[in-house]
Amino acid sequence: MSARVLINPEAFDPWKIQAVSHSLMDHPLLQIESLVELGRRLESRKLVRTHSGEATAGSSFADAPLLHPNRKSAAETLAGIADANAWMSLLNVQADPLYRGLVDEILDELRPAIDRHDPGMCFRGGWIFVTSPGGVTVRGLRTDESEVVGHARLRCIGNGSTDAGRGREGASGLTRDD
Repeated sequence: MSARVLINPEAFDPWKIQAVSHSLMDHPLLQIESLVELGRRLESRKLVRTHSGEATAGSSFADAPLLHPNRKSAAETLAGIADANAWMSLLNVQADPLYRGLVDEILDELRPAIDRHDPGMCFRGGWIFVTSPGGVTVRGLRTDESEVVGHARLRCIGNGSTDAGRGREGASGLTRDD
């Protein structure tokens, strides 16, 4: 099997956010139908964070869910993400047995390249971000180094594309997903 997530092993630095290329967009667990079911399971465990498309580049990451609430359930939002005008984060997806397998598959694939620069991956976590086309993804990236060792991040955009990466998250900001 060819690599689904590619990093430059020579340039890899665990303390920097880096570009990756991938072929995860067709993975069955990252299709909207599967994400709807995951959203149902995680929402019952309070592992969903969401806000409406009213958030702007000036919105606080911490306050966006309160200031710009998304009033639909996770399942409703995900099922209609193309028109939901919303952003959602499915948190700690490794808590779900199906998605734990996905996080492990991706990190197992990346581990040889990562271990060359940062051996001893000890925490495996995954987050899936989903946004409506044209929505604002509020990025509250942590600066506390004790909380960012060994993370995996899966990012899904409303059109079904995905982005996986690992490393230190070091600044706050917003991006626009079109």
